[in-house]
Amino acid sequence: LAVHLNGGYNLLHHAWPVFRQQHYGRVILTTSNSGFLGNFGQSNYAAAKAGLIGLMNVAKLEGDKYNVMVNCLNPGAATRMTTSIREVSAEQAAAMCAEESIDPASLVLGGRSMGGRVCSLAVADGLPAAGLCLLSYPLHPPRRPDNLRVAHFGRLAVPCLFVGGERDPFGTVEEFLEHTAAIAGEVTHVWLGGRGHDTRPAGDEAVVAAVRRWLAAPGVGGLSPAVGGGRPGPRA
Repeated sequence: LAVHLNGGYNLLHHAWPVFRQQHYGRVILTTSNSGFLGNFGQSNYAAAKAGLIGLMNVAKLEGDKYNVMVNCLNPGAATRMTTSIREVSAEQAAAMCAEESIDPASLVLGGRSMGGRVCSLAVADGLPAAGLCLLSYPLHPPRRPDNLRVAHFGRLAVPCLFVGGERDPFGTVEEFLEHTAAIAGEVTHVWLGGRGHDTRPAGDEAVVAAVRRWLAAPGVGGLSPAVGGGRPGPRA
């Protein structure tokens, strides 16, 4: 908090009187997906970064009559750090399977947003899995359809379930249908009407129902498209 929230606040606090006096100012803060979407194990960092979004919203309102514009960047990228996350995830999965005497290839892996993306990258890199369950997959950053996160799709050979909102700014229905066609494994789409990237909590029941139907379908290699609770897309 002292660095990621107070750092931005303190700088803005000292610059604000100058901006008001000269009736001009431009402010760019930097947040993170950890604050915007949440990330396991980063409650302090996420709280600080989410606080910057609140600071931006209030500063924008207060600065409007002084010609002070305030924005917040939310960058995202695949880096060596996210690569190490994939490696650690693979190691932890292997250790758990060995401890429980489970065949890794019999497990369905997945997660929401960045968590699902990390799982799909790990499977594309060779982590054994019976399938992938990807909730609100971030196909690209909002309003950046040119910055796609699909380069590894061609290396996915397992059945995949994509569940997301029809109004998700991280990827339209048409974009998902186009790019998931590169996946060799069978693909099932379930769209939640009227939902955006965060389908919680109102969409929880529909998501759970879609996942259960998909898992209960005969043989995770011959899954049928899920029906109900959303709009299913065609098989890949």
